[in-house]
Amino acid sequence: MKISNETRVGVLAAIAIAVLILGFNFMKGRNVFSRDKYLYSEYVNVGGLTQSTQVILNGLQIGQVDNLQMVHENGNNVIIKFHIGHEYHINKNTVARIVSSDILGNKVLELDEAPQPLNIAKLSDSIDAKYKMNPALGYSILAMLKDSRPVESGDTLVGAVEMSTLASLNQEVDPLKKKIEFLVASIDTTVTSLNDVFNENTRRDLKLSFQSVKNTLQNIESSTKDLSTLVDNETPRIKEIVNDIASISQNLKDNNKVITRVINNFADISDTIRALNLQRTVHSVNETIVQVNDMLTKINQGKGSVGMLMNNETLYKNLEASTHDLDALINDLKANPKRYLDISLINFGKKQ
Repeated sequence: MKISNETRVGVLAAIAIAVLILGFNFMKGRNVFSRDKYLYSEYVNVGGLTQSTQVILNGLQIGQVDNLQMVHENGNNVIIKFHIGHEYHINKNTVARIVSSDILGNKVLELDEAPQPLNIAKLSDSIDAKYKMNPALGYSILAMLKDSRPVESGDTLVGAVEMSTLASLNQEVDPLKKKIEFLVASIDTTVTSLNDVFNENTRRDLKLSFQSVKNTLQNIESSTKDLSTLVDNETPRIKEIVNDIASISQNLKDNNKVITRVINNFADISDTIRALNLQRTVHSVNETIVQVNDMLTKINQGKGSVGMLMNNETLYKNLEASTHDLDALINDLKANPKRYLDISLINFGKKQ
């Protein structure tokens, strides 16, 4: 069978086109005949990620980014399509993080497998603190992080963007910058206040104050020298006093038992004397109380002069009348002594 030239040209053209396509994909790192797994992740901002960027797992390149597409329906979010080798096994709860590979800001897509068992609250706080998560996914992020099944081609992973080195540095330096600005403002205010304070009058006052301080220090130095001389002169006497105190302390220490025994003896004697005196006093008080009770009983019963006087009203009235008559007699005796006494100077000395 004879093949026409047109057929040969067509076949060669088809082969050339196929080789061109395969070569183009091969140059871009794609293997058309491979069984790679194609995955997706969605981001608000890819941070400069480009096509053919490496996909890293535990520091090893396991694939690359194939395509980046902006989706206007999701608020201009960017969907990344990437592939990994079929021999690499990851779970659906893996986080696809866009991170910086060097200080120049070159990006790679790093796959970070979530630990099992999964602490949702702790992992969510960590992600929110370190990465700018895709808000369009909402709470489905937690549902995706809970799914520990093996990933399949066509699945979508949770996307996250690591803070850049410059942004992280700015975040760390910004509080320090504010503190420095506040410090500079405080220093400027302080310097202005000092300029206002240190005028000519103030400088003169400060000069006088410094001179006064200088004189005070000189006086202190002189007093210190005098004190040092006094101490040097009295050092032998101080040593003797210290030695005497040490000797007394040693004697007290040596005779500690004797002193303790003497103190205990004095304490026993004091306790005995105190007990005897107290007992004697209590006995005397009891006897006195008994005598007083007896006397009050007799008085209440009308016995004795005091009892009769307190209980016999007639006796009291007679005694009062007698006292009144005796008082009248004494007054009449003072007024008319001759009525009761007949004294004659002529008959004085004669026998009756």
